[in-house]
Amino acid sequence: MKINISGCSFGENSNVVMIKGDNNVVVNGRILSGNSKRQLRRVDEKKLVDAEGIEKITIDSSVFDINLYVSKDSSKIQAHCYGEVNIDGDVELQTYVAKDEVKIEVIMNGNCYAGQLKFEVIIPDKTFKRIRTKSICANVKIEEDVSAQTIEAETTSGNIDTQATFSNASLETISGNISCYIDATGDIRAKFSSVSGNVLLELANLKKVNLSARSVSGNVQNLYREEDGYSAEVKVTTVSGDVRIK
Repeated sequence: MKINISGCSFGENSNVVMIKGDNNVVVNGRILSGNSKRQLRRVDEKKLVDAEGIEKITIDSSVFDINLYVSKDSSKIQAHCYGEVNIDGDVELQTYVAKDEVKIEVIMNGNCYAGQLKFEVIIPDKTFKRIRTKSICANVKIEEDVSAQTIEAETTSGNIDTQATFSNASLETISGNISCYIDATGDIRAKFSSVSGNVLLELANLKKVNLSARSVSGNVQNLYREEDGYSAEVKVTTVSGDVRIK
């Protein structure tokens, strides 16, 4: 038997996420599982990192949605994980700094059965060398004021939505949708990949676009009309999803 809940498939030929214990079914930040002692816990974890000297950011959240945006009034990198979970262990927010990189990670110790946590990362108004997000069954949203030379986002069954400014980008998901708005401030190289999700690209300030778009069983629609601006090399692939470019 195979079931599908909110875009996540479970059962035959699908992935069941293991979170340190029994099999756990993960649905948009909720994890449902078997028998264990657990209680409702309120989580409100905050971490601050001085952004001076930091050029790279990695954000890792297996199941809780990631929301990344900019504060124009702070020189700190702020991470905030909050909400309620039914869990027999703890939820920890950890930060690690090594040279010019900070890693921000939400760690679950034990089995989580239900709940809803929000995970927000607020960064200063500057251009970083690289911003990377990693997740399993979580959505990723990167707001428009975020700026990096390279943006990388990877998730298994979540959606990716970004309006960030970048020169290079790689956005990959298996069963989620990808939505990306590009308002170019320089030449662009970008790769977008989804297996069963749709890909929507909105392009602006681009004069020449070298586009490769392919879908095995979905539709490909290119409505973009070139205008004054920069050049871009864009590659889009999906198996069963639609591709729309405007």
